[in-house]
Amino acid sequence: MTVRAHFSIGVDIGGTFTDCVIRDRDGRFVLDKAFTTPGDLQEGVISSVRNACAQWGLGLDETLEQTEVFKAGTTSPVNRLINRAGARTALLTTAGHEDAVIIGRVQQKTDGLSDADRNDLRNWGKAEPLIPRSLIYGLNERVDCFGNVLSPIDPLQIETVVGHCLENEVEAFAVCLLWSFMNPSHELAVREVVERVAPQHFTVLSSEICPIIGEYERATTTMLNTYLGPGTAADLLSLEASLKDRGLRSEVYVMQSSGGVISAPKAVSRPVYLLGSGPVGGVAASRHLSQEVEGQNVIATDMGGTSFDVGVVSNGKPFEVQVSIHERYRVLVPAVEVTSIGAGGGSIARLDPVTGVLQVGPQSAGSVPGPICYGFGGTQPTVTDANAVLRRLNPEMFFAGRHSLNVEAARQAIATEIADPLGVSPEAAAMAIVSIVDSRMADLIRTLTVERGLDPRDFVIVAYGGGGPLHVGSYASQIGCPTAIIPRAAPVYSAWGITNSPRLQTHAASVTTVLPAPTSAIRSVFDGLTSREVADHTEGNNPDSERSESFIVDMRYRYQLQQLAVGVSREELASDDLADLLMERFERQYEDRFGAGTTFRGAGIEISSYRLVISHEFVREADLVSPAESLELLREKREVWFDDSLRLVPVYDADAAATGFRADGPCMLEGRLMTAVIHPGQSVEVDPRGDFLLRLQA
Repeated sequence: MTVRAHFSIGVDIGGTFTDCVIRDRDGRFVLDKAFTTPGDLQEGVISSVRNACAQWGLGLDETLEQTEVFKAGTTSPVNRLINRAGARTALLTTAGHEDAVIIGRVQQKTDGLSDADRNDLRNWGKAEPLIPRSLIYGLNERVDCFGNVLSPIDPLQIETVVGHCLENEVEAFAVCLLWSFMNPSHELAVREVVERVAPQHFTVLSSEICPIIGEYERATTTMLNTYLGPGTAADLLSLEASLKDRGLRSEVYVMQSSGGVISAPKAVSRPVYLLGSGPVGGVAASRHLSQEVEGQNVIATDMGGTSFDVGVVSNGKPFEVQVSIHERYRVLVPAVEVTSIGAGGGSIARLDPVTGVLQVGPQSAGSVPGPICYGFGGTQPTVTDANAVLRRLNPEMFFAGRHSLNVEAARQAIATEIADPLGVSPEAAAMAIVSIVDSRMADLIRTLTVERGLDPRDFVIVAYGGGGPLHVGSYASQIGCPTAIIPRAAPVYSAWGITNSPRLQTHAASVTTVLPAPTSAIRSVFDGLTSREVADHTEGNNPDSERSESFIVDMRYRYQLQQLAVGVSREELASDDLADLLMERFERQYEDRFGAGTTFRGAGIEISSYRLVISHEFVREADLVSPAESLELLREKREVWFDDSLRLVPVYDADAAATGFRADGPCMLEGRLMTAVIHPGQSVEVDPRGDFLLRLQA
């Protein structure tokens, strides 16, 4: 008998845990997680899915056989970049421009540095080269800025260069020729030779992966994509094969930095689009949540085991960036803006060896060896250890009761490493650790709001990840936010967002248009992109998906580097006043982003590039719902540390709390996978969606 597939599975591979959400078409869902396995990511994925489906009494193979869509956020590309574990890559570029990617731009000296590091000139410098100068080759060819061939490329020279590369054990070829996005014929000629001489080698053309103006950014984007390609392809295809061996019949989709998914076979050729894969899922879920709550301004905050990730949703749309920075390299790929700092549950606390000042992060214990209280071999105290010492974590409830915490080991380590040298109690040292990490998280939120002219009091904080509910009562109140939301799916919220994400395809063209300009000039560029989309059938359409399209122009004041993405509808593309509409919309968004009074039309406004984004929305299941009302919510009363004092507080069953539940702080919410701290003077209630609403101010 054929069983109708009806499950949707979303997985987020984090630095410490791999999270899983399984939903069916009737609105039922299960949430669970497993420890991430850095040496073999698919092992953690399989374990998380197995843990989740077991809650329904189903086996792994049985669940996968009935799954209609499987989506995953992966850390494979970023891990390979951080660990410099990419392929041995050669860069083929236009003769005379071999050193451009090494020289870089002036900004590269500080790209990717924190504010503190940027203020210290000793930290300035260039990114560690991914490709040695000896593997950068110049080809005698030239195309001008209009796409005209000034000097044809020589196939014999290409063969000679490829031969040298093979002698040097090159595994992949990055091809970035000057102005190739205006005329890709020379790059196509290079690939033709590579495919003939070295058919098994991974090859990337800048005219395909990043057809946008900006020689340096286009080169680094192409270089990173090539460097990460073979390893990421092996990881994704291995994961897909492993899932299908266990019964999965559907295609595997992978989350992109842009907030949509792409099929695994297509993702293997563009790993640079996956560098922000996991954290974007939580922002995508927060965007959907922003449309359900009063007001549409949301700050999405994800505190996991390794990092604290923040995204801003204003007027129902997440902030986007056209250029993101990864390991100090600029990547010219549109992405949802997610800013991260090393402030997670695994962040290591230590005393500065010179000043003796207590510091927390950015180094993390990760999942291996992990915090001391995990008992996996960790030796350095972490934020999680501090929370355990403060009795904010139930040692018997950790990881859904599958693993108990060694609180005494954590206490001894904090005493030895922190408390004794400072002459304070272990509890005071633990409170200091938590206070420092809370302040660091609050500072990051201020940077992304106040420093841009945005008032955080106009936003609702959404707190998720394993540590978000534990800490939001502190960091949200520090920045003056009156309200915070802890989603019912907070422990696996990025996986929840990935589960709901549509399939996205983006087609881009770099064409500079100075405004005002005729509507026909703007529309003609989009007509070309539409023709390209019609010709691109590399991914089949899911019969249960709904197709929509977005027309986006990247706009800026002339001679300014900062760009903003401005959307326009198909109907508006026919308007005679299209240019005026775009300029007005751009300036509204500019003031939303940088504050009132920052616009100056006299500088001139221009479009720098065009994008056509095709979205295939999978049929959405029902949203999270509140559980049935429970009469017994009080689990216990427990002594917990608050503000240097030990208080006996009620601990409520978070999983059973239904709409209408309300409690005043200090108290705790505790479920299978989530623990939330409600501080004195705060209150919590369950809203009609089933999420936890924190009132942070009286």
